[in-house]
Amino acid sequence: MTVDPITMVAAGKIASDAVSSAKTAAELGESIDRYRLIFKKYKPDITNIRINYQDCEALIDLHISLKDKNDWRAKIEIPYGPDFTIVNTYAGLYKPVRNAWKISNGKYILNGKDIPKDCDDLLVSLKGKIDKNILDKFIEITRSTDPFDNGEEDRYWMCSKITNATVLEKLYDGFILENVNVDVHVIVRSSFTTSISPDLKIIMSAGSQLINAEKSGDRNQQKIAKYRLKKLKDWAPVEPHEIYKVVADLIARRNFKDYVYTKGSYSIGQIYQDEDRVTPIPDTVEVDAFTDLNFENDFAEGHIFFKREDYKKEIRDEMDKLLDKKIKKSKKRRK
Repeated sequence: MTVDPITMVAAGKIASDAVSSAKTAAELGESIDRYRLIFKKYKPDITNIRINYQDCEALIDLHISLKDKNDWRAKIEIPYGPDFTIVNTYAGLYKPVRNAWKISNGKYILNGKDIPKDCDDLLVSLKGKIDKNILDKFIEITRSTDPFDNGEEDRYWMCSKITNATVLEKLYDGFILENVNVDVHVIVRSSFTTSISPDLKIIMSAGSQLINAEKSGDRNQQKIAKYRLKKLKDWAPVEPHEIYKVVADLIARRNFKDYVYTKGSYSIGQIYQDEDRVTPIPDTVEVDAFTDLNFENDFAEGHIFFKREDYKKEIRDEMDKLLDKKIKKSKKRRK
């Protein structure tokens, strides 16, 4: 029997992926299992895991069977560790045990007498951390870098998925990954360059020339740039820093958020501007979109929409307001 070479390659790829998935699952399992081992003496099972993708903080639920109640009438002790905290304890899985744990002599201690006699189960929730490098192996994030032209808007596609959901389902009853973010760089430079008048561009260019000259330390270039700005003052109604302030306000989150929205499984999160940019007008504004993933919904897809034409109008309006304000001040001075 002759085997098709393509089939052999495909089979090899599938086998390789399976080995990779198993290895990744083992890494995550070890990262989480260290919290189970804290209660090793009481043979717990990990039931649910809730992980915040942003800060890698994990809430891990441990189920402990109390079938042998004699062991639970005495003190329950586990070593205290700075890398985890006990946040909740439930008797019979649902009834909270208030102020259950005390810290003494380097140990968490639970008085077994605080557990109801008819209780056969205990649920303990721990808060800890998961290694970000391991977590990233379970998440695949994709986004478009160039927008789709949606008429008056730009549209950016994005998706997130748990790459090894079937493997995780074999390990845990529940798994929730919260606040999975996709950072999309919304292109804004063209909106500014097509909306700012030629005269204002000249003023901005002169201001940038001086900034660059001062950064370079070249005194000759500084003299040239200062002379250029001085000549501009003969006719320029505004100064460069005043235009820069309008630009900064337009790309600030409090204003820019009005010009982006999502469709699909995501919500708008933080909005950032490039603080290290060398020009007053940025190329892009970074917009974060968030979603939650779990076993039932291990794939999320959506779009960020940038209201490009509305934003251009806002740029023109704000620049006009600046000019009007300066012209009115100038007229008052002449009077």
